[in-house]
Amino acid sequence: MFYSYINQGYKDAYHQELLGIPKGTNFHQYVDGWVIIELDEAERFDRDFEERLAQEAYISFFQAQCRRISDDLFAFGRRTRDHDYSGADAGSLLFHFMEFSSLSIRAMPFLTTMVLMQDVVERQLRDKLAVAWQLQPDDELMSVRLQDLMLNGNAELPLATQAVKDVARLARIVAESYPGLSDTLHAGQIPTAEELLNATEFVSALDVHLERFDFLGTDYYVGEPLSKEQLLRQIASLVARGRTTIEEPHHGVQEPESLPSDDRRLVETARSLHFLRQHRIEAMFKSGRDARTLLVEIGGRLGLGYEEVLALTFDELQRSLSAGHLSVSFESITARLDEFGVLIENGQPEIVVGDAIGTLRANVPGLPEPADRVVGVTAYPGEHTGRVCVVDRLQDVGNVRAGDVLIAPMTSPYHVPAMAIAGAVVTNEGGILSHAAIVSRELGIPCVVGASDATEVFRSTSRVHVNANGVRGLVEAVT
Repeated sequence: MFYSYINQGYKDAYHQELLGIPKGTNFHQYVDGWVIIELDEAERFDRDFEERLAQEAYISFFQAQCRRISDDLFAFGRRTRDHDYSGADAGSLLFHFMEFSSLSIRAMPFLTTMVLMQDVVERQLRDKLAVAWQLQPDDELMSVRLQDLMLNGNAELPLATQAVKDVARLARIVAESYPGLSDTLHAGQIPTAEELLNATEFVSALDVHLERFDFLGTDYYVGEPLSKEQLLRQIASLVARGRTTIEEPHHGVQEPESLPSDDRRLVETARSLHFLRQHRIEAMFKSGRDARTLLVEIGGRLGLGYEEVLALTFDELQRSLSAGHLSVSFESITARLDEFGVLIENGQPEIVVGDAIGTLRANVPGLPEPADRVVGVTAYPGEHTGRVCVVDRLQDVGNVRAGDVLIAPMTSPYHVPAMAIAGAVVTNEGGILSHAAIVSRELGIPCVVGASDATEVFRSTSRVHVNANGVRGLVEAVT
């Protein structure tokens, strides 16, 4: 269902309405977590989009559109999360599903354009600040100061950042008010019911946290919401590491007020885009979790489980609801649950299953030769040696143990609970302002980003040493 939303959102009409760009991208493939867009089409789209980035008014328009769509998704989730659909008629279910789908589809044009927009603005900002700070754009101190400028003092914080700060607050409540419970958590143990019974303030705070942030246990619509036991593991890790207070790093960076007016404007634009990039993703994750009750009820009416509902496309689910019976066979659904890919030509999707997936997979970049080290960019300093746990799918999150080196292609909201107990984070992609960098900074753990093919070079259960003490971060295998 999610990837049929991508197909719909990439169409020309949505790019024209939401981005003011006449054409979307109509030729792409999805397989093994990769969305592959034909090179010629990607270059044309980037060229058309970048022409508008020279216009200050367009950037403001883009920001407003992204915020509006994201906020509408959050609002839908708030209305839907605890709604009782058991007595709703089919027409009401279809109406709510179409509202949810429309909002999800309209968020899709920002999927890649937000990254491009943010990168262009931050590149301009780096060049301007290099002059103001009398540094070279690629200076190590330049990167550190830029991260401080973008993250310190920003009035708006993504939910993942708020969640990490709140977990630290919960750890502090335990450390200050419940010594016996603190000892249990410090030992890495999950408290007994009796121990929790005497910590009423803490238990109440756990429930509030889960109400706000349990979507961090899901990948869009897939997976189970964060549980109380998983949250307790995060708190135990912070208590054991003494991370009950989050301090904002500061490296002598000038505040925006001391910069020339053009630089100040660019700082505020970059900060806003930086926030909106995560805000949009979190809106999709949280609204997906909050719509779970709706999707479960729809599945029940069609004789399907929740995971089976997600195996339908948007069009198939709409037709099935309208007709009152499934528009596809159970055999097709079963095959998709086993493994699937999507081939989209001229804007029309074809779901590929079975042996035909090999054709799509042939277009995915090849795996690198085995090695024992990778080099990336330090996003947060420090050193750590630990067991590798590669997390490139939601189902791998539960494999992360306290002190592991979490290695991922890039991190998403669903990685946050595992990052909270990890000893270090390494990602193939991303920069100093990526999701991995921000969350690792809040947690105070070493982070290396842009480390090429770390997920393929290292295998889970091997051991590595992460040295993130210089501008270049080094990850090496150890015996």
